[in-house]
Amino acid sequence: MPNSRHAPPRPIAGEWRASLRRDAGDTTRLRCLLAAAEALPSITDPAQARERLLAAALSLHAARDGVVLGLRGDRWQVLAAEGRALPPGASLPGGWPGAPADVIAARATRALDWWMGPRTPMRMIEAPIAICGETHGVLSIAIAPEAPCPEDDRRALGALAAMLAAHVVATAPTPRRTRRSADPRLASLTRRERQVLALLPRGLTNAALAEELGIAPGTAKVHVERILHKLALADRTQAAVFAMRQGVAT
Repeated sequence: MPNSRHAPPRPIAGEWRASLRRDAGDTTRLRCLLAAAEALPSITDPAQARERLLAAALSLHAARDGVVLGLRGDRWQVLAAEGRALPPGASLPGGWPGAPADVIAARATRALDWWMGPRTPMRMIEAPIAICGETHGVLSIAIAPEAPCPEDDRRALGALAAMLAAHVVATAPTPRRTRRSADPRLASLTRRERQVLALLPRGLTNAALAEELGIAPGTAKVHVERILHKLALADRTQAAVFAMRQGVAT
């Protein structure tokens, strides 16, 4: 009778299931990356390439909302979008060049500059689009706060961002921004209220708004309250979204 002391230990059921899930996840990531890489050579239009890679990123994370942003001077331009993000061609403030890690770290403090959906809390997962250590864009998707995001998924997102590099450089064609008709509610705002509205996408406090415009913080607060009332908006977030969609953000 064999000595049971020398028999290999039996795998614990929980560990075995976890191992199977990890293997399945690795297979899904690999298939996603391979499919994207194999599709790119046949795509000659940069806009289509961006859309294809964004779709792959969303599929990888089972997400619906995302964008490809290109750095254009001191602004971000939406080059591809899905879900509740701003449409391609939209131009957003807050862009700057720099090392990829620095740009992503700084962007983590700004939740308003691309995701323009309702107030449902979301968590942004982002990967820099870089060439020779210099940031040229960002691949950004939104997931629910409680949704898991393993490190392997982040690395896969980084691989998709690397594939995007050739399609977001400043010399690449960018989509023409669709002209939107002005919302009639804008006409109800005074000149100062329009100035305050234009600054709201920066996420400034009342004190910061006051400093920017040379007015008292209490006056800035009153302007914000009047803007919300006149535009029939619930809060500053919705006002910031309104300003971006109307093209009045500065």
